[in-house]
Amino acid sequence: MSIRPRRVKIWYQSFVDPDQQSAYCKTLAKALNRMAGKDVRFDVHGMVPPDLELHRLTEFRCARQVIRHAVEAQRLGYDAFAIGHFQDGGLYEARSTVDIPVLGLGEVAMLYACTLGQKIGLVTIHPLFIPMHEEQIQRYGLSRRVVAVKAVRVADEVGRPVGPHLLNKVEKEGDKKERHAEGTNPRCAAVIDHHAPPTVTAPTATSGACAPVMTDSRDQVKPA
Repeated sequence: MSIRPRRVKIWYQSFVDPDQQSAYCKTLAKALNRMAGKDVRFDVHGMVPPDLELHRLTEFRCARQVIRHAVEAQRLGYDAFAIGHFQDGGLYEARSTVDIPVLGLGEVAMLYACTLGQKIGLVTIHPLFIPMHEEQIQRYGLSRRVVAVKAVRVADEVGRPVGPHLLNKVEKEGDKKERHAEGTNPRCAAVIDHHAPPTVTAPTATSGACAPVMTDSRDQVKPA
């Protein structure tokens, strides 16, 4: 007699207002569940007030909400908690607070990109995030793998995909650093801090697509 596997529930914590951005949340949930395993369900949750200001204090405030929501997710019986925000606010604090697996979009995307290229570059959505991402790279022990962090202002790029012009900047930076270090010319994998598929020629890991793969996998091997 075969036993049907138990359905896995994953709380996906977005940093947007679920009412003001209801269309986005529905589209995101649909995309996540389309990429997830057969017996895995993603539930997208927002936060109020959302992350609207490009400031470290906003990241700190949202991190506090992440910790509270992680506790709530565990109380409600969720099997894993995914932070859907590339800066990974509250990631380590939430991990130290709950027993269920907690994954952050930024950490997951960069680690996955490391499987696509020996040297990787990060493309973010605004120059303000560059120092934050550089701190993440140090925190995750990836300073020898991430060779460049470049930004594109979303307000200037509305309706335009991330194209080869931006990837070339990342690759050139990587070439300079790699030649200095090892005298070789590697091929970069770019991490795009966005849910939309980029238009590039080199191996690319879009952060939104990494979340269901890595969260699902982490949940399958968690201790009983």
